[in-house]
Amino acid sequence: MNASVIALALLICMCCPLSPRDKILLERAHQFQTCQVTFNVSGLAAIFAEDSVTNIPIGTGRNVGKKEILTSFAEYFKTLNTLSQKIIGEVEINGNHLAYSKQINAFTKKECTVSYSVINWFVFNEENLIQEFSAIFNLTSVKQQSACHLFGETSRF
Repeated sequence: MNASVIALALLICMCCPLSPRDKILLERAHQFQTCQVTFNVSGLAAIFAEDSVTNIPIGTGRNVGKKEILTSFAEYFKTLNTLSQKIIGEVEINGNHLAYSKQINAFTKKECTVSYSVINWFVFNEENLIQEFSAIFNLTSVKQQSACHLFGETSRF
């Protein structure tokens, strides 16, 4: 399990014990993170519900249905050479909802470095699959960095 996920799970456990379902949801979040950094679309297929929805980022990019979601992730992964993510805040679990903040660092096929903070928000169904996933981040900054421009300067190394 990702070291940051384990550390956060331990912090949560110190406050209050995790229910068996909370542990499953935490594992799903870990699977999601792992599938992203390894560009594993088939792994994502195993954790999304057939009728799931993604909002990446909230307010601009909505995909409906597992097939559309997986296509979107596959297209995104094709733009990257590397991707790393680190959870930087507490993991909050409340019923069917799980959320956390993370830092993403990517190196694109255009040889641009992209670094940004994200809030991930999951809603799980009764089968503990992702029913809805939303991400909150500054899309303008991500687009500028992805084009190798950051505050008027190049972010190409």
